[in-house]
Amino acid sequence: MPHLIIEYTADLDLHPDFDARALLGAGLQAVRDAGVYDMPTAKGRIRPLDVFSLDHPHSGKAFVSVVLRILPGRTVEQRRDTSRAITDAVVATLPAAAAVTVSTEVVEMERESYTKVAVGVRPGTESR
Repeated sequence: MPHLIIEYTADLDLHPDFDARALLGAGLQAVRDAGVYDMPTAKGRIRPLDVFSLDHPHSGKAFVSVVLRILPGRTVEQRRDTSRAITDAVVATLPAAAAVTVSTEVVEMERESYTKVAVGVRPGTESR
């Protein structure tokens, strides 16, 4: 069920060694390696940000913002370890010459208000 959402400043796309698919794959692998998430239902997405604001817009720094949305049930230690593992995996995937800030946040979703409907699936395989 985890949802991995990665946003990055679009200027990273200009770097010849930047690979958005590899970045997403590394993040998902870190979640998988944690061993405490239901990966068959995991979703991942990555998107460039064409419009963004920085405190110091002329610093030349790009950023990558990672959010892992999960349902409750993991300890603070598990969430912290997952956050660090995702951050490490993302950093390892970035071009060495790029000036980038990486932040990762693990967010617990409220089970009572989360809704999921699978459309066009075989009967008995949908979930709510």
